[in-house]
Amino acid sequence: MHSSNPFETGPWTIDLAPGEISREIQCDGIIDLNGLGELVGVEILDFRRQTGAMTPQSGGNALPKCGYDAEIDAFYVRITKGSSPIQKKAKGTVALDAENHMLGVTVALVDP
Repeated sequence: MHSSNPFETGPWTIDLAPGEISREIQCDGIIDLNGLGELVGVEILDFRRQTGAMTPQSGGNALPKCGYDAEIDAFYVRITKGSSPIQKKAKGTVALDAENHMLGVTVALVDP
């Protein structure tokens, strides 16, 4: 059966750091997709306000690559190289350890 939706819908889980999950927080985000509808990255705007979490350390040039812009309170994780011309609204869950460090994120499209 052929789907009328050309995009993957998730959910996608991205592990960012080892550790034991103490709690999970729901959040809104944006999924970045390439022209084929494949996941390139995830953005969480108003990150600290939504989650209260500390962002993981970026692994240099290794993927997944994380970033945080404190000026606009935006977190980003890129899981693959390439452009991401398509952005879609997403709902997600941020996994935190007991010290409030972000261990990972799971996201899915809001309206696939």
